[in-house]
Amino acid sequence: MRVAPLMAFLAAADREAMMLKRVLITGATGFLGLNLIDRAIADGLGVVAVDRSPPPGRTPDRWPASIVFRQADMADPVALGQAFALGADAVIHAAAITNGAAGAMAEVNVGGTVRVIRLAIRHGIRRLVLISSGAVYGGVPIEPPARIPETAEPEPLAPYGTSKLAAEAVARALAEEHGLDLTIIRLPPLFGPWEYATGARVVLSPQWQCLDLARRGLPIRLSRPGSGDWWLAPHAAAAILGLLRATNGRFVDYNIGPGVATTAVDWCRCLTRFYPALDWRIADDPADATITILAARDRAPLDPSRLHAAIGAPPAWDLDAAADAYLAWPGENP
Repeated sequence: MRVAPLMAFLAAADREAMMLKRVLITGATGFLGLNLIDRAIADGLGVVAVDRSPPPGRTPDRWPASIVFRQADMADPVALGQAFALGADAVIHAAAITNGAAGAMAEVNVGGTVRVIRLAIRHGIRRLVLISSGAVYGGVPIEPPARIPETAEPEPLAPYGTSKLAAEAVARALAEEHGLDLTIIRLPPLFGPWEYATGARVVLSPQWQCLDLARRGLPIRLSRPGSGDWWLAPHAAAAILGLLRATNGRFVDYNIGPGVATTAVDWCRCLTRFYPALDWRIADDPADATITILAARDRAPLDPSRLHAAIGAPPAWDLDAAADAYLAWPGENP
């Protein structure tokens, strides 16, 4: 995927701060995980890819020998232990579920975090990146265009955000107890390459939904504009790997993202460049909407200033350029 010009800011990262050869990634065959693997391949890193499901389609055929997949559920310490036994210099813990019963989310998002950290300790891995979510800020009373800093007091509104906040807390406690280097990364909503229905999320992004209808020549009816700091998944993966290389200190939290909000309306306008006859509008009656915008309310963008200080500021977020890259991706990855 041609995102290199958009990711030129990574050249500013201190790649010598931590010499990495191999990273273990949980949730590796999910949406973000596959983007992390692509970024690791581009960076010349080996990966132990761990997930409960095998990669979609014929994905392993495009991976070099440095990428090793091991099937393991977050609730299975034996299978997880076998993956950790392969060895790694660091762990990116990205496995999570966003929907389902609160108990199931706690088991995977909190219990899985505990198991992963304990296995990292057992196998001598000192460096851990925990992928969290902007959902922990759910009720923070900050309205766009103001941005949410890492210092904002979290106020999750739903079980998912609560489970991620709990996972952060147990990760900090275990890292403190065992002297680990821990970085917590709070994600914005993502869209782009490798997005597919894994069952871990309630619905796919509005961008995916709109593009799916556009490709099938069907009308798009939005329930509302749906503002959010949507970011292209390869950009998020590049930022995560950049932070893994450039930072090596305990208990540092990072918001990542574009720092600005766009809407589903903006995305539909982008799509009309590729589908001039696209029939889209906000539905007169929300009950007639054909696009599911999951969040009941819009939140302010995450403030990525701390990210920029660590690895350098990227070019300004360009939704048209993101659309160009996203729509070119299937042709480049048949």
